Amino acid sequence: PTAAGPCGDKTKRYNDCGNGTVTDTVTGLIWLKQANCIATTGWEDAKKAAAGLKNGDCMLTDGSAPGDWRLPTRAEWEETMKNALAQGCTGPTLTNDEGTACISAGPSSFTGVESDYYWSSTSEAAERAYFGDLDHGHLLQGNLFNTLKVWPVRGGQR
Repeated sequence: PTAAGPCGDKTKRYNDCGNGTVTDTVTGLIWLKQANCIATTGWEDAKKAAAGLKNGDCMLTDGSAPGDWRLPTRAEWEETMKNALAQGCTGPTLTNDEGTACISAGPSSFTGVESDYYWSSTSEAAERAYFGDLDHGHLLQGNLFNTLKVWPVRGGQR
């Protein structure tokens, strides 16, 4: 079995696929709908947790298998937050489903999104990696042993 592909209405930024995933029509990423499903952890464990995600976990009914999911890259976080940052959104720096207002104005297909730090898959130096700061809409670097949030994706450009 293969994981379900992107879904939804191309006129909207985010589309709830009804299978535990949300498609971003701008980036092509398929996000885990439940942003707070995986416990906060260090970078190596965050990568493992994302890669181990599968159908039946975190309310997923998308047919995904271990290895289908990953952490978003630094560039994917930048693209995800860009429109919300331009609109002056803060805490969290994401748009609503339409892409026309801040997520706080709704409606939003995501659940459990917090104004916090979320790991990216992009490491910079031996012991540092980037993370998305959803409180302020920027990318920061942190120690790999920091305990941050994990919000997996699949698909996209990589």
